[in-house]
Amino acid sequence: MQEHTIIKIEQTAEQFLSLNDAEKSTTIFQILENSKKEVEEVLFSYHYEKRERVSDLAWRKEDLTIDGDRGTVIAYYQIGFSNACLDVNFNDSEKMKFNWKLSDYQLKMTGELWLEDLMKFNRTNQDQSPKG
Repeated sequence: MQEHTIIKIEQTAEQFLSLNDAEKSTTIFQILENSKKEVEEVLFSYHYEKRERVSDLAWRKEDLTIDGDRGTVIAYYQIGFSNACLDVNFNDSEKMKFNWKLSDYQLKMTGELWLEDLMKFNRTNQDQSPKG
C-alpha cells in the first residue's frame, strides 16, 4: 500500500525553481504547515485497518530535503487506539517519510510503501490463482 495526496498551491514549478534554497525550504514548510489536514488523512489511511487514530502531526525543517522540484520530508505524529468496553487506551509516536514533487499549482505528497500490505496482497492473489 502506498498512499498520496495532491495539495493545491499558488505557484508554478518555474516560480519555485527560481527561489534560492532558503526560500524553497520556507515555501515547502509553509505549504506543509497549511496542509496538515490533507496529510493526516493520508496517514489515517495507513492506520485505518487497525482502527488507530492519527493526531499531533508535526514537521521538522531539518528533515526537509530539496532536489529541484522534489524532495523528502518526515512526518511525526501520534497514533492512538481506545476501546471503552475493554478499558484500553493506547498512544504511541510514529513517523513516516514522504516524497514530494512540485508541479504547476500542486504539490504531490506520497507516503511510504508498506510492504506488509503488499505481501498480504500477494498471498491473497496466490490463494485465488487458478491451479493448473
